[in-house]
Amino acid sequence: MSFLNFSKQQLLSFIYKGLNVLCTLLVVRFAIQFAGEETYGIWLALLSLITWLSAIEAGITNAIRNKITTYFADKKINELRRIIGQGYRSLSYAYFIALLAVLVGILFFDLDQLLVPSGYNTSQLKLASTIAVTFYFIYFVLSFLNAILLSTHQPAVTYLITLIQNVVTLSGILFLEYSNTEPTLLIVCSWFSITPLLTALISSLVLYRNKLNSLLPIFKKGRSFIADKKNRKLLYSFLSIQVCTLIIYSTDNLIIVNYLNGEEVTKFNIAFRYFNLITVLFNLILLPYWASFAEAFHLKDHNYIKSSIKKLIKFWSLLVLLSIVMIVASNQLYQLWLGYEIEIPLSLSLFTALSIALSTWYTIFSYFLSSINAVSAQRNWLILSAVINLVLSIVLIQVMGTTGVIIATCVALLPLAIRLPIQYKKLIAQLD
Repeated sequence: MSFLNFSKQQLLSFIYKGLNVLCTLLVVRFAIQFAGEETYGIWLALLSLITWLSAIEAGITNAIRNKITTYFADKKINELRRIIGQGYRSLSYAYFIALLAVLVGILFFDLDQLLVPSGYNTSQLKLASTIAVTFYFIYFVLSFLNAILLSTHQPAVTYLITLIQNVVTLSGILFLEYSNTEPTLLIVCSWFSITPLLTALISSLVLYRNKLNSLLPIFKKGRSFIADKKNRKLLYSFLSIQVCTLIIYSTDNLIIVNYLNGEEVTKFNIAFRYFNLITVLFNLILLPYWASFAEAFHLKDHNYIKSSIKKLIKFWSLLVLLSIVMIVASNQLYQLWLGYEIEIPLSLSLFTALSIALSTWYTIFSYFLSSINAVSAQRNWLILSAVINLVLSIVLIQVMGTTGVIIATCVALLPLAIRLPIQYKKLIAQLD
């Protein structure tokens, strides 16, 4: 990947991501204004549950992603098209089976106790859940497009797709709000589920007719990527990593809605989305590096890897300083953002900022390790962190409320924040 193309992609990514941040903040504000804190909080809890099954997509995608980058670097177009076809086919099979299983679960199991606080009208929950799960599972298959774009050094296009999705979502919420539509759980779930699906579908059709025409997937049957024992082991490792990551980050909403209520879920997510600006800025710089690390490792350009890691650490340090400023100004900025005063404890803001700092720190090293398929060590440490987070969250929420959940996350991230840099240094020392 040329320096000029890399710089162009980062500039476009910065523009699109900046607009994305603005749209996301507006979506949260007007979604709460339209649906209310309780209903919006229940949707977030349901989305957390659906997101668990995105682990299938991430496991398959990450296992294939590095192979796509290698074929692209070596200009092996036919092999590249075949591996892309295998990715889509594997995801389709996996999510078809998962969808049948989940729909049976929705039909026969009581979701009220898992997602809905007592006293809330649950008459639409099963239908809303069925619609959301169906749309999102199809979306997970189509979102393999993002992995292809990232692996071929086109991260800016993924941000553009997300921007279009957010603009459509925001437009719909504003229409519902100002047309005096009754805010029901069914409407909220349906709209937030159909927009990602339609955006991914239209983007795929447009890109494969134009920019990605040379990479049209070949669906001809042949030896599957996962038929190879080594590749299958790699897939299981990435799947384990994604499941553990989701346990750390996506169980919080479910725990809060069960032990407290939907309003507390909304408050938790307001703090998280506010400080998630740090993650957004960090990922803006980090995202192109997966394919660049994979290509540099393939070409044995170890100096590029070391200098890139140093640059990422310097950028992370600047973001830590920004997060301190954000903590100090949090109450005023919450009110400016939402348009009304909301009571969010300083302790919740403080530990949310700390969790983001720890997360972005260890991601520097996990990103490199994942890009070269060195995943066994981080898999093992993530399993430990996931167990710590789940157990500690349940204990601390009963003592400290919502803040206890994010404290548990901070504690759970510490082993990763310490161990993964050590793993990186050991690996680099061996390469030298």
